[in-house]
Amino acid sequence: MNSRTTYVLMGLVGLLLAGLGIYIAFSDDEKPNVSGLLLPVFAESGIHENDITSLEIENSGKKAVFSRQPGGLWKCTEPLKIRVDATAIDSILRELMTAKVVEKGIDISNDPAKYGLANPEVKITLKKGVDRESTVSIGNITIGQEKALAYVMTSDNPRRVQAIRRSSIQALLKPGQPAAGNTAEMVLGLSDLRERKLLGINMQDSLSQSNSITIKQGKQILSLARQPNGQWIFQAPLGYGEAEAEIPAGGVPNPELIYSVRQLISQATALEVFDPKNFIDNPPDLGKFGLNPDNPDVMKIELSRISPGGREAPTTETLYIGKRVEDPKDPKQKTDEVYVHFEGDDTVAKVNAEGLKFLRKTLEDPKSIRSKDLVRMDLNKVDAIEILNPSGKIELRRGAQANIWSIYDGDNAHAANFTFIQTLLARLTEHSLVQEFPPSTYSAEKLGYTDKSSRVALWENGVPPAKEGEASKAGKPKLKDKPTVELIFGKSELNVVNVRRIMNGQQNDFQIPSNVLDQLVNRNRIEYVDVILKTFNSALAKTITITQGTENLILNQVEGDKWKIGGPEKLKNKPADDEKVRQLITELVNLRPLKTVAEKPDAATLTRLKLDDKSALMKIKIDLKDEKDKERIYYFGVDSESKTGQYLRMADQDYVVEVTKAIYELHKNSSDFLDRQVYKIPPDKVTGLKLTGWAKQTGEKPATREFELKEGKWVARTKLNYEIDPPAIANFLLDVTNVKAEEMLGTKEVKPEFNLDLSKGAIEIVLEAEGGKKITLLLGAEDPKSNLIYAKSSEAGGEVFTLLKDRYRVIRDTLMVFKKLP
Repeated sequence: MNSRTTYVLMGLVGLLLAGLGIYIAFSDDEKPNVSGLLLPVFAESGIHENDITSLEIENSGKKAVFSRQPGGLWKCTEPLKIRVDATAIDSILRELMTAKVVEKGIDISNDPAKYGLANPEVKITLKKGVDRESTVSIGNITIGQEKALAYVMTSDNPRRVQAIRRSSIQALLKPGQPAAGNTAEMVLGLSDLRERKLLGINMQDSLSQSNSITIKQGKQILSLARQPNGQWIFQAPLGYGEAEAEIPAGGVPNPELIYSVRQLISQATALEVFDPKNFIDNPPDLGKFGLNPDNPDVMKIELSRISPGGREAPTTETLYIGKRVEDPKDPKQKTDEVYVHFEGDDTVAKVNAEGLKFLRKTLEDPKSIRSKDLVRMDLNKVDAIEILNPSGKIELRRGAQANIWSIYDGDNAHAANFTFIQTLLARLTEHSLVQEFPPSTYSAEKLGYTDKSSRVALWENGVPPAKEGEASKAGKPKLKDKPTVELIFGKSELNVVNVRRIMNGQQNDFQIPSNVLDQLVNRNRIEYVDVILKTFNSALAKTITITQGTENLILNQVEGDKWKIGGPEKLKNKPADDEKVRQLITELVNLRPLKTVAEKPDAATLTRLKLDDKSALMKIKIDLKDEKDKERIYYFGVDSESKTGQYLRMADQDYVVEVTKAIYELHKNSSDFLDRQVYKIPPDKVTGLKLTGWAKQTGEKPATREFELKEGKWVARTKLNYEIDPPAIANFLLDVTNVKAEEMLGTKEVKPEFNLDLSKGAIEIVLEAEGGKKITLLLGAEDPKSNLIYAKSSEAGGEVFTLLKDRYRVIRDTLMVFKKLP
């Protein structure tokens, strides 16, 4: 093939390709649309609803342009600069970008005029930046409810008339419109889309999505800012410290006041224009409405808001509040509305002034939203405390474990009382501890701060951790920085004390309950020393000697866990109450001080507190079965100042401590440890029961009631004129077969007041047990000063004792004992 032929063939191919291009360009055939979307170009390019930066709505020759703003907001930039309803704009975008062309069941001719699309009045343009856009022209809209159609043409397919469901553009249409009509009249206008909320549009949580709020009017300024840790701080007025972020859990004391930042922001963001007629667009002079920025009476609210998750930079919204709206019928009268202007909008609006009264009151006196918390700290991070009070300097450091603290004397450490430290920290960080705020004009002298004032300094992570591979140094740990919080206590008056807090380079003054100072901050240094009393192995105790005055009660272990009384003489060799002895030993083994009172007390102090060998109110000596560690000696003294505890000293320790009265109250007299078990037999071993007494009821000689167990059932042995209740007898035996005295009186003398005479009303109980054994229990008179009765028993050697009277009421009150109830 020669070159001439080649050129001819190449020319023919070129002509064919050109013709094909012209055909495709001018063909009426629809371009392929695999997705079926009205706007397929966006979808094919991966452009989504949130990528659209601009929306234009052209209606009857008038165009409104809407631009996306930070934080998901929208603003109209033409013909007015006003904010618009972001939800409505987003809904229009979403419907257009997801609308699908209706293909089946309809017959459309490609005649734009037939469908109102020859010169459409409504055009919607969606833009992504400056390089991508699509336009939808909307023609006629038909009736048919869910089958109603809207005829459209798009820039994606400019030569074809298409149909979509009317429901696909529902967000674009005014609510309550007829099923079909003039499309231009059915489409939302700018007045329908404008935002009526003035501040905080689309904020899901006004507190968490706000960065700061400032309200100004004349010389009054209220400014609050959120800190990285979530706390809110007053920027103005100066010296106000933290603000209360949340509404108080117990409610607000006065509904006319604002008590939290949340309430303040909520009030500011609640301002709204309820009637579209209340907008005044393109006002010629803001001064006419009292909204000129140099007007000293204008109120200015600035709200800095952040996007959810902080994905975008904070934006500031500014609202000006001007003068009252005049009554059109009488300009001298003012209405309940005020003029407002949102900075950046070409409009002024009228809003109800009622919601502003709370903001004005708070601006005049913002004290109600000041935080009532004296100290906010993470207690898990507090590792150093220093207290200066009348007892001296108290230096406390936390160890590796959260509940292990040490108190230092120079570099010498001693275990510190964790309970007292925990109580102090819990009280200082207690929510709403602050009662009031002293006037900011008061001087340090007037508030009572001096060089001798009590002080508390707290550190968070103040103790530097040991370097890896480096052993902890001996001595008091050095602190790496200034205190996180320092408190200086001033004058006390009317149950409150002034306290100055220094934190984050700021100082603030508060008034808190004075008992925080008196009972906690001024606690004596020695009380922070945690004294561990020397204990012992309970199994090694062999002799216990309890001395009160001149009497010694001696308890000797005889075998196993059994104890016998070795003195005084009148009780010698009698069995002791083993359970009570074990209780005493357990109490001593587990004895823990409530607090430390003194270290190395002098003789005068010991005598005053009755803690020496001669003056002690009670001395307990424990002899141990250990040749090297032979004894423990405890001295119990007078009641503590609180009257709830008692002073104690151990013979081989240098501290005086306060303990509970539990041990002291176990021993009131020598018979307290006497075994009070009178007798005990199994109830199922009792075969007979005889009751004699009730002389006062009969008026004659004592009556008798006898019962016996026959074939496993209790029956009356003597004839009775009533039916007995066998289970009642069985229940009674549970008490009468296990008799333990409340107190052994230590006497066999039967005094008249005991009334242990059958002829005078006493009752005798005789138990007949298997093997012929008989046990007698005689019940006498009631003790008028207690719930006890006097008693004797054949098993107590004739000694008088007392019992609980209620346990025997069932037989003492009636002759018809154990009567079966109907």
